[in-house]
Amino acid sequence: MTAEEAQVVENEEVEEIQLYNIPVLQMLKSAQQEHGLRHRDYQRYRRYCNNRCRRIRKFLKFRQGEKKRVVPRKVTEYEAKQNALFVHLCIMGIEQDWAYSMELKHDDGPRSRHHMRNKLRKASRKASELTALLESIADQCDSRTTLEVEAYCAFITASWAFEQQDWPVCFAKFKSTQTIYNSLAGTLAADEAEIYSKASQEIEPSLRYCQYNLNESSDGASMQDFIGKGNQLIDGKVSEHLAKLKIEESENLNVTEWRGRKIAVKNESVRVFLLNYRQFMDNIVDIAADELQEKYVEMLMEAGEAIDAVKGELRLDPTHRTVIEKGQTPQNDLYLYLHHIKLEITLGRYGIIAANAEKMNEMSRVYEQTVQYLSEFIKKCYEADNSELGDELDSEKNSYLAACRYYQSQQAHETGKLKEAGALILKARQLLEKSEPKRETTKTLHSTISSQVQSSSSSIQAALVLPATQSTKKDSTFDKENVLKNLGDFGAQFGTFEFPPALKPIPAKATLFDIAGDKVFAFPNLEDKVEKKQAAGDSKGITGRLGGWLGWGAK
Repeated sequence: MTAEEAQVVENEEVEEIQLYNIPVLQMLKSAQQEHGLRHRDYQRYRRYCNNRCRRIRKFLKFRQGEKKRVVPRKVTEYEAKQNALFVHLCIMGIEQDWAYSMELKHDDGPRSRHHMRNKLRKASRKASELTALLESIADQCDSRTTLEVEAYCAFITASWAFEQQDWPVCFAKFKSTQTIYNSLAGTLAADEAEIYSKASQEIEPSLRYCQYNLNESSDGASMQDFIGKGNQLIDGKVSEHLAKLKIEESENLNVTEWRGRKIAVKNESVRVFLLNYRQFMDNIVDIAADELQEKYVEMLMEAGEAIDAVKGELRLDPTHRTVIEKGQTPQNDLYLYLHHIKLEITLGRYGIIAANAEKMNEMSRVYEQTVQYLSEFIKKCYEADNSELGDELDSEKNSYLAACRYYQSQQAHETGKLKEAGALILKARQLLEKSEPKRETTKTLHSTISSQVQSSSSSIQAALVLPATQSTKKDSTFDKENVLKNLGDFGAQFGTFEFPPALKPIPAKATLFDIAGDKVFAFPNLEDKVEKKQAAGDSKGITGRLGGWLGWGAK
């Protein structure tokens, strides 16, 4: 083996294996509702399963025959590791036999009854083979797929045991299925958990019937001990897979938990943003102070893109408008969760800006923007029927509003507006009394502003009671005259010039002209300055005179 071949083999071994993720119950329930079982039409559903198996075999080139005869082929471990569709093929084959048996169950004839039992036994045998196949490729399937396939195969086996009236096996398998479905319902997000809860409730009548027949049997006590030991093994196995499932979901962020609610994250861009946010919060201590604000801006941009992606999905959901009125949509929880993350990032960024601000008006402006953003988010909380979070943030908002009023009072105090400063500091104290912060950042701000308000209120009150005394006496003469009239005197209490300046008469063009000028003044005689015109006849020669007499020279 050459060095290049060894490197290729090493890279193939290092390459991460893509785990199979097959939501079995969700896939089957969707197919059943779309292809006949909504109206209890098992024949139509059986035909769908048959066509589905044929299409999968054709795609995988896994035909079950030669030119002239059928040669059944079983899915082996090698083939199952190549493509997840081989697992789909096994599941749909079991569904085909189960649907055929349910179709024949409605016939009363003995031949149909015998045929139904054979099909159900065949489905149970295929379920056992699928369980063994999944155990052989357990390293290539995620925990959820393993649990779902195990629950499905247990249900098929329990159905065959129910037909045989083998009550201990039937009860144990039904109980195993119900335990797995209840565990998945408590682990997954709300929109997916509903399917498993409903499936668990559908098994309950069969469980009660099995338990009744077990109690009626003579060896019921020993059977109950057998079932109890079996349930302990099942619970231990389920707990092990559930622990792996929680780790996988938390690492991949397929499901995130926020305020006791499990939220499914299906959008890839949203999942990437949540992973980046988690990494940013873990490494925030190691980021330099001059780069931290830029990182906050980048995270804000990513948060906006994630919110837009979820908003686009909500617009395409036809049931969103009706469900959001009840406040029970998981997508709306994700939308609110992303806005909450954006709020946390915004508050962190505003905290850095406030720490670097030097003037009081800059500080008050920062906290005023914080209060405005908090108010918008609180409004979204009440619209999404999350009044608990809205009330909590409304109480915390008083701390930021108190900080805003405190810095406004300091600004008024600096400009000499003592009454306004006193009113603002009193308002800040009232807001601090109403505030009940629960987050650490808000608690720190609350304690800092409380101590500053207490010290500042004392200084403002003293300034109101004791007016400030001036060290120099004012010269009353300087108040009345400006510096232009006191160029030889030096002082700081008189003005530079008189403002507004006094009115002075200035020459200007007349705005009105009197037409009757002869009544006002006499116009001068200008005849000596005007040239005298010659007589009309003198200006013409002989030709002119003749032309005028004959008529052709006249004008």
